[in-house]
Amino acid sequence: MPKPEFLSVLTELAGSGVVIPRIDRTFALSDAAAAVDYLVTAHPCGKVAFTIGAD
Repeated sequence: MPKPEFLSVLTELAGSGVVIPRIDRTFALSDAAAAVDYLVTAHPCGKVAFTIGAD
């Protein structure tokens, strides 16, 4: 489990543009099964993220 101070620093770095998270693809939360299938079969080059409330 990450320490809270590490998360705080990462949040600041991401907010300032120093660290840019690489998002491979986004899925609606209702498509969680498709997201897991994508993780297993597609070997993404970044993170797979969920959009909440976008259904």
